[in-house]
Amino acid sequence: IMAFPGSVQPADPEKIAARTIVLVDDDIRYLTIVGSLLRRRGWQVHEALRAATGLTLIDQIGSKVDLVIAD
Repeated sequence: IMAFPGSVQPADPEKIAARTIVLVDDDIRYLTIVGSLLRRRGWQVHEALRAATGLTLIDQIGSKVDLVIAD
C-alpha cells in the first residue's frame, strides 16, 4: 500500500468502536507492536501465541470477532 501525506484519513472511531480482532503470531514482539497500534485506533484486540489458543479465543468470543490476523 502506498500513501501520500494528507491522502490517508484517520478512521472514524464510531465506525470501529467495539470491533474485535483476534491476533495470532508466535512472535511476542509482533503481538505487542501490532496489538498496541490497533488498540490506539480503538480496536479490541485479543492476542494468542499459538494457533490452538487463537481458535479457542474465536470459539469463546463467537460472532463478536470481526477480524482474525494470523501468520
